[in-house]
Amino acid sequence: MRTTAHRLAAAALTVLLATVLSLSGCSNRGCTCPDEVEHVYPARTSPENVLEKLRLAYVNMDVDAYVDCLAEEFVFHLNPCDVGIDPEMPESWGKQDEEDIHEAMFADDSDVEGVTLTLTTANIEFEWNAGDSIWRYTEASDLRITLTYYLAFHASTPQLFVLAIDGDRAGPDGEELWAIVEWYDLEEEWHQLGVHCTWSSIKALYR
Repeated sequence: MRTTAHRLAAAALTVLLATVLSLSGCSNRGCTCPDEVEHVYPARTSPENVLEKLRLAYVNMDVDAYVDCLAEEFVFHLNPCDVGIDPEMPESWGKQDEEDIHEAMFADDSDVEGVTLTLTTANIEFEWNAGDSIWRYTEASDLRITLTYYLAFHASTPQLFVLAIDGDRAGPDGEELWAIVEWYDLEEEWHQLGVHCTWSSIKALYR
């Protein structure tokens, strides 16, 4: 009798927790509740923090956090290999396209089950352009997207991120924030025979 009561109490607690999480907007795709975001993502007070926030946003499949890393004038430059293969593929697209793509990619009814992403800095360059600090980070990347039907996308082409101070947004205390203004999916010098998967081609599937 006591064991049955304990089981009923445990079941009731499980239902209660599930209800609370549902009402708070949390899901298994990464909780972005307002009071938790600051503990999950670093403030965009440096180029390194922006790239780390981007990485975490992908892993958490969090569209809002991802888009927050992009400047209003952001441009994504597709991998030249993809543009050359598909004549309908544009050479670049902007921030709204990125938001639409990732809303489709990370939607609850999407075929994307999970994401892992590693970014490793390979080179950093600095440029002073018209009074603005411009930083270029070339990153070795390893992106793996697991699909619900037991397949996965894997892209490992290097990425070039161009970052500058965000002229449209500032921190809560007025501090300067950084944002990505351009992103180049770079062509590798070689590809494995019969294998061609880039960040650009994955994004294009959800466009």
